[in-house]
Amino acid sequence: MPGIVYALLVGIDKYPKPEHRLSGCRNDVAAFEQLLRLRVAPAALRLETLLDEQASRAAVIQHFQEHLGKAGKGDTALFFYAGHGSQERAPEEFLPVEPDGLDETLVLWDSRQAGQWDLADKEVAALLRQVAAKGSHVVAILDCCHSGSGTRRPPEEGAPKIRRLPKK
Repeated sequence: MPGIVYALLVGIDKYPKPEHRLSGCRNDVAAFEQLLRLRVAPAALRLETLLDEQASRAAVIQHFQEHLGKAGKGDTALFFYAGHGSQERAPEEFLPVEPDGLDETLVLWDSRQAGQWDLADKEVAALLRQVAAKGSHVVAILDCCHSGSGTRRPPEEGAPKIRRLPKK
């Protein structure tokens, strides 16, 4: 018997600042939801969606842990993000694996408000590892700028690998 598909879909168009707003992320989430409903049997689909102000940093982390964290051996945990991606200065301990000195980030609804911050690629990777630890298949789809290393973790041993060539 095929496993359960636990899906977390996040789409942010209406960021708090009008100049940061996008158009199409909510549509992308709706289209992806429709695809899942066509391809996955209703009894096997556990779907949660966070749109705009619902997609705060705390809510995304909580849904990762509490919803996607339910996926076990033979299940699939799927994370879909459509919104802004950005970069931030990498902490000193990650400089050996970040040649440009920057972490890539997901800009959540409240990321740019006072006292808040983006969700860094290393944090996304850690959340994915927590979910995968129970034996589930993990899928992450990041529809945003700077998403190239969103699911990678730094090497645990040995020399860091450079993931890009210098500019020509």
